Amino acid sequence: MARKRILRVAALNIKTQPHSSDIYGELFERAVAGRLKAKVRGERMGTVVSMWKMTADPKWRSGALYLFTNLDPFDTWFDEQTRKPIEQDKKAAPIIPTNLKPHLRQAPFVFSCQDHRLFFSITDIAPSSACKFFDALLNQPLITEGIGAVDVIVNPVF
Repeated sequence: MARKRILRVAALNIKTQPHSSDIYGELFERAVAGRLKAKVRGERMGTVVSMWKMTADPKWRSGALYLFTNLDPFDTWFDEQTRKPIEQDKKAAPIIPTNLKPHLRQAPFVFSCQDHRLFFSITDIAPSSACKFFDALLNQPLITEGIGAVDVIVNPVF
């Protein structure tokens, strides 16, 4: 007998005043176009790399959140072989190029522009971390310009 698969999903309520499905779609378009990123927790950062309209209903959007570790390339490193710290010269090229980010996790999501709800799997990111991330991402000046503040809260489990 095949093993049952369970998908645990959480939702965020993303609100602006006034409510408009066009504005909600534009929030994410600005985030993707601006290549904006925001802190998730600790050294973990995230960015929305893609967002597209679903063919069945244009009020629904599908997207991908990329989560990665944002290392400081000029921080002190540890050499496991010599068992000594490696001091990085701030004027020299970093050990790891700044455009490469380790520990990538991809978290797909769907967003309803009409109900302003974002649904995602909790195996990819915890609801509280997702709320903190999207609140920081969507309240950056490039996004809020002409729209106003964005309120992000975790939807109660239903």
